[in-house]
Amino acid sequence: MRRITIIEPVSRFAVWSRRMALLSLTSTGLALYLTRARQVDLDAGMAAILAGLVIAAIALGLALAAFSRIWYLGRRGAASAVTGFVLALLILALPLYIAGLRLHAPQSRDISTDLQNPPAFAAPDEALPQRPGLLDRLVPEAPMTRTWRARAMVRPLYLDAPLRETEELARRAASALDLRLEDEGGPADAQAREAAEAALSRLPDDPPPLPPLRPDFPNTPETGGVMSGVEAEMRSVTLEAIGETPILRLPLRLSVRITPVGDRVRIDARATAPQGNYDIGANSALLRAYLAEIAFLDNPR
Repeated sequence: MRRITIIEPVSRFAVWSRRMALLSLTSTGLALYLTRARQVDLDAGMAAILAGLVIAAIALGLALAAFSRIWYLGRRGAASAVTGFVLALLILALPLYIAGLRLHAPQSRDISTDLQNPPAFAAPDEALPQRPGLLDRLVPEAPMTRTWRARAMVRPLYLDAPLRETEELARRAASALDLRLEDEGGPADAQAREAAEAALSRLPDDPPPLPPLRPDFPNTPETGGVMSGVEAEMRSVTLEAIGETPILRLPLRLSVRITPVGDRVRIDARATAPQGNYDIGANSALLRAYLAEIAFLDNPR
C-alpha cells in the first residue's frame, strides 16, 4: 500500500519577508558605513539609508501578511516570518524614534546661550548651516511650542575665576570631550613646519631667506603707549572647536566666548550643525555637555 505524503506549501510572504529584511540590513549597514567614513556625498548616503529603511518597512509588511496566511491557511514558514519581522523591527526602531522626535520636538541647527549677540565663527561659510538637508525635505519641522522653546534654551555659565584660568578650563573641557581646537595644528603650525623644512634643505651657498613681512598693528588710541595689563585682561577670549555627531560622524562647530564681567567671567557658547542635524539634538547635547564639563572642572565635587 502506497503512503500518501502531504507536503504543506510554504508561505511566499514569509520567504520574501526574510529576504527583504536581509537585503535591508545589508544595504542600510553599507550606506551607514560609507556615510560615516565620508566616502560618499551626504545626500547620496542619506538617500541610500532611507532606501534601506523603505525595504525594511516592506519586509515588515510582508511578515505581517505571512502571519495572517499561516494562521488562516496553515502554511509553513513561521520561522522565516519571525526572522523578517524581528530584523525589520531592529532596523526601523532607531529611525522611527528619531522621526518621532523630529515631529514632536524639532531641534535647531544653530543654538547659542546669547541669542542677541551669539559668538561669531572665524569662517561662517563653513560653520553655519547653508542649506536644508534631505531629512528636512522629507520630514518638515513642526512648529515649536512655547514649552519646547523654553526647554531648548541654554543659559550662559558664570565662574568666579580669572580670565586666563577660565580659558585653560575651556581648553581642558574641549580635550575631555574629544573636541579639536582650531588653534591646534592650524595654519601657523603649518607655516612653521614649512619654514623649518626650508631651513634644513638650504645649501651653504644659497642666499639667506627673506625676512618675514611686518604685521599690521591696529591703530592705538591717541594717548599712545602699550595696552595695560588691566585692559588686556578685560578683553574677551574666543575659542573654536570641532566635534562630530555620534551616529553619522558629521562635523559640529563650537564657538566659545569668555568675557570678564566685573569680578566674574561669563562663558557664552554656540554650537552649529553645518551639514544638517541628522543626529537629533547633537549640537544641543554638545553645548550642554561642554558647559557642564567646564563647571565640573571648576568645582569637581
